This record gives sequence, structure tokens and C-alpha cells, in this order.
Amino acid sequence: MKKLPLSASMLGLTVLLTACPGPTPPTEMTHSLTVTLSGAASAPVKVINTSTGATVFNDTLAGSKTFNGLKAGSVLSVEGGAVNNYTTPSTQTVTLNADKTVTLAYQQLAGTALNASMMTGLITGTDLALGSAYIGSPRSVFFGKIQLKNNAMNFDLSALVPTAEDLRGNLYTEGCTGANSEPAARTLYNSSINVYGVQGDLLGTVVEKVIAGADATKSSPIIVRLYSDRAFTFTGSCTHKLADGSSFKESVEISVSKGWNALVSTVNGNTLDLRNASADDRIQMAFESAAPGVAVLLESETVQFTTDSPVTINADIVQVGGYTGTVHLSTDIPGLSVEPATITLPSPPTLQGQAVPDEVTLERHSRSGLKPQQVTTKLTFKYSGNDNLTSPFNIIVKDGANKQVGSGEGRLEVTRPGFTLYASGYNLLLPRSNSLKFPVTLNATQNFTGEVTLSATGLPAGVTVTPTTVKLSGSAYTELTLTSNASAAPGTYPITLTANGGGRSASTKVDLVIPEPSVNVSVGTYAADISREGEASISVNVSSVHGFDGTTTLTLTDLPAGVTAMPVTAKVTPTTSTTVKIPVTAAASANLGTYTVKVTTPDLATNSHNVSFQLSIMPKRVLIGSSASSLTPSGSGVWLVTGSTYNQSTNKTDTTVSRYVAGKLSASAILTDMSSPRLLPKTDGSVLAIGYYSGTQAFSISSAGNATATTHPFTSNDTVAGFPDVKGRIWFVQRAYTGIGGMTTALAHWDPATSTVVQVDTATNYGYSQSGKFVVSPDGATLLFVPSYSGSANKVVKINATDSTMSTLDLGATDSFAIDKVGTIWMTDYNHLKRLNADGSVTTFTSLTLDGGQQLIGFDKGTSHILWARNYNGIVKVDTSALSATKIRLTGDISGAVTMENGGLSVLTSEYTGQSSSYLSILE
Repeated sequence: MKKLPLSASMLGLTVLLTACPGPTPPTEMTHSLTVTLSGAASAPVKVINTSTGATVFNDTLAGSKTFNGLKAGSVLSVEGGAVNNYTTPSTQTVTLNADKTVTLAYQQLAGTALNASMMTGLITGTDLALGSAYIGSPRSVFFGKIQLKNNAMNFDLSALVPTAEDLRGNLYTEGCTGANSEPAARTLYNSSINVYGVQGDLLGTVVEKVIAGADATKSSPIIVRLYSDRAFTFTGSCTHKLADGSSFKESVEISVSKGWNALVSTVNGNTLDLRNASADDRIQMAFESAAPGVAVLLESETVQFTTDSPVTINADIVQVGGYTGTVHLSTDIPGLSVEPATITLPSPPTLQGQAVPDEVTLERHSRSGLKPQQVTTKLTFKYSGNDNLTSPFNIIVKDGANKQVGSGEGRLEVTRPGFTLYASGYNLLLPRSNSLKFPVTLNATQNFTGEVTLSATGLPAGVTVTPTTVKLSGSAYTELTLTSNASAAPGTYPITLTANGGGRSASTKVDLVIPEPSVNVSVGTYAADISREGEASISVNVSSVHGFDGTTTLTLTDLPAGVTAMPVTAKVTPTTSTTVKIPVTAAASANLGTYTVKVTTPDLATNSHNVSFQLSIMPKRVLIGSSASSLTPSGSGVWLVTGSTYNQSTNKTDTTVSRYVAGKLSASAILTDMSSPRLLPKTDGSVLAIGYYSGTQAFSISSAGNATATTHPFTSNDTVAGFPDVKGRIWFVQRAYTGIGGMTTALAHWDPATSTVVQVDTATNYGYSQSGKFVVSPDGATLLFVPSYSGSANKVVKINATDSTMSTLDLGATDSFAIDKVGTIWMTDYNHLKRLNADGSVTTFTSLTLDGGQQLIGFDKGTSHILWARNYNGIVKVDTSALSATKIRLTGDISGAVTMENGGLSVLTSEYTGQSSSYLSILE
């Protein structure tokens, strides 16, 4: 190998370079980040370097963790994830310009999350040891047992399926108004649960209070657990009655699924409000203590004495709401004592509890209402009384301050050798200055024989008893006699019937009633009528009851406005009756209709039943004469045919027509050579008189009574409308014979002003001679022609009088119609009103009963929503807006009724009371 020698200068350079190496690169600065959890033991945590987008950590972190070697100046995002029952902290951002620590603070949420099928949480508000709880149902308060551990509850409702006996009918039917999609649903409703101590004491109740979530902002929110056997919805309101007779209202808007549901009940003023609970609600189990008290439960409710020896019975002294201390026992039966008379009740156990009792023990305690901690003991009863008796009794429990803090119930039966006493009448009625004999029964017990004397004690002043003695062997029946004098004060008195003999006694309590002397009232009629501005009298029979002797004042009550009755004083003596008449007056403004009126008196006997009658207030009526007909409106009055005479000079009949305004005769006219005319109103206030048997002869009669001869186009075969149309024309069905049995018909109108007849329809068959009728609207714009019988060729014809167009309507067999001012057709169906709507449908107002008002007269021309009808004994005023009907009684037969131009109704009636009379009445 060839070697190359180095020069001295090269060697020196090499040494120099070796001794002075090149520059060292600078070291990169780093810092650490420590993430610490507070509150929660562990949580999902994500750390991201926002500068580079790199994920530093994304996992569950327990306690704390330090991340080293992170580049100085890095910006890191620290995000804590959700942990059950804790709040989630906000994401934090930190810049590493030094070692940094970030604390993620988790705060435990109040309560527990609401679960529709679970009841979970720690019961707060007591340190007493709670052993078990029960959902409860209508069948048993011990339905749905929940075992508690350390006062905590964790119960799966989905595993609890009530039986049919545990459910009741839908809560939202009776007493409720609103929309219920399934009224047949059966439900179990529970807003609190009974909680028992470890020794079987029902210490109180637990409710689920809403303490967080959307419903927490409402007033007093609690969770209601509702089970339903099917899904349903209800929106409405309910009035719930309580056992004490009071009630409360509840507003409800719920959607219920089959199975268990969580609802929230809140207070809204004086009303409860029930809604579906919000999903974000959190609840707290809150204990509410029962009112402290004591109940005594006897193992055998009957304490029976067959000798004088004491009777001992097992008993439980139960503590309501954890009551403790010394109590004293006694009874409310004289001579019945109980031992021990003093008992000390221990404190109930706290959370270092004992075993929970079985349901048999709890069920036996259920008959005391609230079933608390039990102290089992023996109670010994002694009876020192002489009476043999059977009676319920109460055990009275008092504290050291002599305040009653509880009670118990039992039944005392004393059947020692002796006898029992029974009276068949519990309420003895003894009027003043009278005697009363009533039966009593003695029954020997334990082979008792001997004489027994019966008497009575506790008698009121003025009452005496006649004692009686019987020899008793087995049974004896006798009578006791009580006698009263005139000074005996009326009232009800508890008295004691007594029996004494052979060293034994028996007694029984009865009520003695000394009745207040009174009068019996009997109205002599079931119904009475009175017209406005008229008078009537009501016959009343008055008789003495229980020795009433004196005067009594009779008054009519419940009279309608505008009707007065003068009180009447009657003299009444015992064993007699008196008949009086009470005068009644009706003012011009008296309310029309029929009312139930009562006869009253301060001395009325309680058994008076025939004290009311029906008083009908009728319109004022004006006597027209012996005969009137053809009632026709004329402006503010009416025209009538009021009489006819035979003119011997002409050998023809002349007819008198009269006009009445406000019930007074204002004009009259004599129509020569015209009998039985029909009057037709004209738009100018005059009327047209046409005679069917006078050819085309007619008279036009002005309001002043001026009769002008004219003609008309009608024949005796035609059907003529009773009112003019909007243009003043009279519509009629024109009929003409065409031969044997043949007839043509046409719908036509006649204008009295021009005497022009126009045929509108000749194609329709309008029926035989004089058949059918016209109905005209108040403004004359719409008419109906109603055939006399239904059939395919005889439909109801609707006429538009403005343009003379017409249409046919198939409205069945109904023949009573009315038309309102907008042209809507109304009709009757038995006792109900119907309306033909614009779309052709028919509305039947089933809530409105016309009570015989089958024949419609027409709509009022002054008040457009008032419809007048007639029934078998008067007029029916129908308010089509309020859907109400007022019956207005009229006596006699209605021979005509017409609506007036300025509003109201005029009615013509006739009656026979030895002679014929016609009356005119005006109704507003």
C-alpha cells in the first residue's frame, strides 16, 4: 500500500480543525399540561392541540393526568365529556407558555333523572328507618310492594301490571268536560305512596317532587304515576268531589300510552294542572310525615261480658307518624274501664333499622286508616254497670296534658243474667197536650226471671211518663205512655228508656220529638193563568197540624218579574180547615211564560207537599167580539173580519172589517155584497179584501177605513200567498179546468198596482184545487211553495222574488217552514228545529226542544233572530241565536197569528164559555 506523506502545514490545519468542531443546534422548549377532575371520579376527556390539529388524548380519565413534552406555545383545547347525574363543564383553552393545570369541575345534579318506568332515588326529609312502600290501588292499599334499603328506592314499574280489580274507570269521564279519545280506558292513578317503618308503622307518604328541568319552574310540581290499559288523550277540565263533600277543579291536557306514564301535577291559582312530564325533569323523593297520633286495634272487636268477670283481649297500640311518649287509655261508656290505663310508646327505629313486617300484619293494621308502629299488649276490660246492653264504644287515647291524641273502636256486649230492653220507635212524636203510647220489648238473658219496672229519664219539661211493671220470663211486650202538656217546648230530646228489677237494669236511648204546631197547605189548582194588566186569585186550603191554633200568613214566592200577590192571613183552628184566596196582579211589563210558584207560610208543616202550582203569564188580550177572522197585518196595526149582516134590501151579505192599533179599534169599513172575505196585506199599509164567492170583486181598504171597489185575478181554485213580495206582488198558483177531471196549473204573480198577472212557470204540476201554501220571508225577497203532500212530482219550490227564478227542494215530508231575512230555510222535525244550510246539508238542533211548537209562523220583522211558532196551547218564541225557546200560554183556540211590520206578533184566539168570544193578543 502506497503512503502519502503530509506536509507540516497540512498537519497543523488538521490538528486545529480537530480541536475546534462546528456549532451545536439549539434545544426545543417544552411544557407539561395536567388535567384534573373534580366532583366526578372519572370522565371522558379529549385534549386537542389546536395549533396542529393533533389529538393529545381522547379516553376516560380518572382523577388526574399529566401530559409532558408538549411544545411551548401550543394552544390546547381540553373538553370534558358527559357523566351521568353530573353537569358537563365548559371546554377550556390553554396556551402552554409554562407548565399548566386545567381542572374540569363536575357538579352532581340535584335529584335523579325522571324515568317513566322507574322510581329511583334516596328518600329525603327523615332519618327514620323506612322498610317498605306500596303503590296502592282501589283493591288494596298494599298493591305494588317496594322494598327499601337504607331509605333508597329503585323500583321497576314496568314489571308491575295491575289486575282488572286494581284499575278503575277512566278518571276523565264523570265530572269532566272535554275531548276524551278513549272513555272506556281503565286506569290506576297515584300521586304519592305510603311508606312503612321497619316494624310495620305507616310513618307517612313519599312524593316525587320536580326540582330541576322544564317543569321545575311551575308551582309545586309533583310527579303522578298513571297506568292505563290502553292509550288515550284527554283535554278538558274536571271537578273532583272529596269525601268531606268539598270539591276541587283540575285542568288536564295529557297524552297517555298503554302501561305506566309519568305526568306532572302543578298548582295554578285555585286549580290543579295536569300535563305530561318533561323529559328533562329531575326528581327528589320527599318524605311527608303523617300527623302524629295513636290508634288502638283490638284483635277481637267485640268485648263480651256474660258474667261480672273482666275480659282480656290482645291489642296493638299503633303509632301514627312515629308518635312517642306516655298515653292514657279510657272509654266513652260509663262503667267500662280498661287496664293498663297508662302505656309508654317507644321511639321508632332510625336508619339502623330492623326487619320489615309481612303484609298480613300490615293488612290487619289497615283498618285504623294510617297504620303505624305497633306495641303489642293485652288490654283488660271491666264493666261495673247494671245494664245489659249492646253498644259500640270508643277507646280514648290522651297524652299527659289530657289532650286526645288517638282512639280505637270496639263493640260492647253485656249479656249477664238480666234482660235487654228494645223500643221499636227510635223517633217518638208527641205533640203538645197529647199522650203517646209506644211498644217496648224485654228479653231475659241467662235465664233471668222476675218483675221489671219500665220507665224513662231525661224527659223535657212538660212531659211525664207512666211507669209500668211486668213479670219477665223469657220475653215480655208492653207499652210505655208519655204525656205532654201545653207548656212542652217543641224540639228533639234524647231520652233514656229504663228497665230495673232483680238488681239488674237495662236501658236504651231514643229521640223524643215534640213537633212545632204548624199548618198544612194545599193549593186548589195545578195550573193558573193571568194576562198582563189582569188579575187572578189562587185558592188555598189551610188546615191545622199538631194542634196549631191561631193565624198564619200565606205568601206566594218565586213570582216572575211584574207579578205581585198580596199576602193573606188565615185563621186556623185544630181539627178544621180553611180555604182562602190569594189575589194576583200582573203588570203590563210582566214576563211572559210559565213559572212554578210556591205558597209559603212561616208555620208550614214539613210534610206539606201540594204547595206549588204552574202560573202562566199571558199577553194582554182585547175582546174583539163574538166572532173574528182573517187576521192581517196593516202597518202598525191589524185588520180583521169582525162581523157580517144580511142586507134585506139587497138580499146580500155585507161584511164588517175592523182595524186595531195597540189593542184599540182605530178604523172600520163595511164591504157590501161580500161574504167570508180573505184579507191580504199590501205594501202601502192598506189591505185587499177578496171574496171567493164574489167572483173577482174586491175592495182596497186604506188604514183610515176607506173602502174602494176594485177587482182581483184569483179564482176559488187558486192558492194565494198571504203576504206581498219585495216588489209588492202577490204570488199565487193559477188553476184552470180543461175538461172533465182536467186542470192546468201555473205559478204566477199579480201586481195590485198595475193589475198585471205574469205566469212564471207552467211546466210544474202544483197540485189540485186550493192545495199547498206559500211561505214568505220577512222582506218578501224569498218565497216557498209547499205542496199539500210529498211525492216525486211535488217538491218544495223556492222562489227568488227579485228576478223570479225558481228551484225545487226535496225536503221530505216536512210541511212547516220559515224563511229568515237572508233567505235561509228553517223547518221542524217532530219537536226539533232544523236549518237548511247553503251547501245543501241540514242542521238539526237537538238541544232545542220546541215542546209541541211544530207549526212555524215566521221570523220576527223587528228582531231577525226571533222565530215564532205555535203549539197546542199557545205560542213558542224561539231565539235562534241563543238556541232557547220560551213557551207563552194562550187560552182558547188560535185562529190566526201574523208577524207585525215593526216587530212582534199578533194572535187571534177564540173560546166558548157559554158564548163565543174572539180575542186579540200582541206579543213582543
